[in-house]
Amino acid sequence: EEEEEEPLFAELSNGVRVCYDVHGERDAPLGALVLVMGLGGQMVVWDMTFVRKLVDKGFFVIRFDNRDIGLSTKFNSAGKPAILWQLFKKTLGFQLNPTYTLDDMADDVALLMDFLDIPTAHIAGASMGGMISQLFALRHPHRARSLTSIMSTTGAPHLSEPSLTVKLALLKAPGDTEEDRRRVAVEKFRVIASPDHFEPEVFEQHAVNQFRRCSETEGSARQLHAILSAPDRTEALKDIAVPTMVVHGEKDPLIPIDHGKATAEAVPNAEFVEIPKMGHDLQPAWHEDIVAAITRAARRSIEAANSEAAPHDEGQEAAPSSPPPAQTAEAGEAAEAGEGAA
Repeated sequence: EEEEEEPLFAELSNGVRVCYDVHGERDAPLGALVLVMGLGGQMVVWDMTFVRKLVDKGFFVIRFDNRDIGLSTKFNSAGKPAILWQLFKKTLGFQLNPTYTLDDMADDVALLMDFLDIPTAHIAGASMGGMISQLFALRHPHRARSLTSIMSTTGAPHLSEPSLTVKLALLKAPGDTEEDRRRVAVEKFRVIASPDHFEPEVFEQHAVNQFRRCSETEGSARQLHAILSAPDRTEALKDIAVPTMVVHGEKDPLIPIDHGKATAEAVPNAEFVEIPKMGHDLQPAWHEDIVAAITRAARRSIEAANSEAAPHDEGQEAAPSSPPPAQTAEAGEAAEAGEGAA
C-alpha cells in the first residue's frame, strides 16, 4: 500500500497547481529524474517499490500528478468532451480543439522544475507520459539530460491500432465507489496488461490508492482529448539530441510494439528495449528492466558530458557515446551489470 505523506504543491507560473513528491537526495550521483504518468493515472501508480529502486540506483526522484488528475488543478469548468464524437471527427480529418494540449503538459514539467529550482533532469514517462516526455525533450532541449519513453508512441497514423475490445476497455466508466474502482481496474487491465503475466492485486491496489487520494476522473477525458489532437511527432523526434531509451512490452495490446520501434527509429541514436511478455502495464515483474533502461539513459548522458568536457589529443577521435540502436531486456541487463557504479 502507498505510504501516506503530506502532499506537496507547486504553484506554477502558468496558474496550474501541481501536487508532487520527491524521494532521495538532491545531490544524488545520477541527478534529478522526473517521472511522468500516463492517461488518467495519478503519480502513485509509480509505486514506491519502483521509486525506491531508482533512488538506490542514484536518482533524486520527482513524481507528480499531471494537470486534471489526482490532487493537481482540475479543468472541470471546460466540461467533459464526448470522446466517441472526437474520435469520429479525427477520423474525418476535422481539427480538434482540446482544453489543453500535450505541449501544455510538457511545459508543466519545465515549470515544476523551475519551482523546485532544478535546472536539468532526466525524464521518463509511460504511455501518455512518454508522449509528454518526448515533447519536453523537444520543447526544452537544454533542460533534458536523458529521455526514457516507455510503452509510448510517435503518434504516426499508419501504426497499428488496438482492437475494438481494447478500445472499449479503455473507455469503460470507472464507477463511483471504491469497490467499483477495484473491479473495473481489474477488468480493464485484464484486457490491456500482459496476457502472460497478470497480478490482479496490483491493479486493485493502484485503484484503491488513487480513489482514496482523489475520486474524480473526469480529467481523463480531457487528457485523452489532448492525445487525440496531438500531431504526428515522427519528424520532430529527429531533433532530440539527448541519450534516449525506448522501452516497450512485447505483448502490448493498447499501444502495439511497432509504436515503440517507430519511436526508437525516429530519435537519433535511441536504444530500443523490448521486454518479453510485458503488456501495457507497470507490474513489478517489469520494474527491473525499466529501472535498468532509465539508469542506462542517465549514464549515457553523464558519459557523453564527461567525454565532451575531457580534452582530446589532436587528431584522436572521441569514443562514441551512443550504443547500438536495439537490444532485448536480457541484453540490457548484461550491459547494466558491466557498467559498474556511476
